[in-house]
Amino acid sequence: MNDPIDFGIVPTTASLEKLVELYGDVGLRIPPYQRGYEWNAWNIQRFVDTLLDEFQKSKGEVNPIFLGPIQISEEEGKNGQISIVDGRQRLTTLSLLEAFLIHKSGESGECSISSLINKQDDSKLFSTIGNMAGIEAYKTLSDINPSVLRLRKADKKDADQCKDIYLRNARYIATILKKIENRKDEVKGFLDYLKRNVFFIVVTFYYMLKFLNNSSNCSLNHCGGLSTTLCVWLLPMCKAMTWP
Repeated sequence: MNDPIDFGIVPTTASLEKLVELYGDVGLRIPPYQRGYEWNAWNIQRFVDTLLDEFQKSKGEVNPIFLGPIQISEEEGKNGQISIVDGRQRLTTLSLLEAFLIHKSGESGECSISSLINKQDDSKLFSTIGNMAGIEAYKTLSDINPSVLRLRKADKKDADQCKDIYLRNARYIATILKKIENRKDEVKGFLDYLKRNVFFIVVTFYYMLKFLNNSSNCSLNHCGGLSTTLCVWLLPMCKAMTWP
């Protein structure tokens, strides 16, 4: 039997704050095979509600929450370029969430989470973050459904924002967080909670293209097999993990 191929897969655990420390200066590239930002209202509501619930349960104590693996690739011969293989949806949504919380906290500050994403590869994200003061919440959460675009056709501003997924999701976030937006201490606490208590398993591939080309389960256009393969491979490590 031939020796197994070494794909240079290195897993580690990291908080959101640690991710920013490690990769914020370089910004993760979005490769051509990566899907666009496409989370919908259902994804946003489940994601933000879960984070808010865990923060409120923590009552100032350490209460880590695991948000799954982040897969990145360091390619050979590309001057240390690092790309996102899986995790863009979560990191983009966390960037919008952080920007909203900074705006509502009333304090000036840079959006550190968004520094994880290369500005050249996602200009719409940074445009939305820069316009966070102009983001308006929907009147009620009942407006967060696929019919919202049809309901608001008459209002050009709303219709335009509904067509732009970044603006639309920022408005979803603003609507979900109406219940805490005027409690500045809670807003600041939630912001700090995200950076210190949100954890990922960071899986680094040093030979990503080699991995894809040699795997029968995935391709550049369909990376679902890659996620499945990784989940099976990481399961023993996850079971043995001791959380801080």
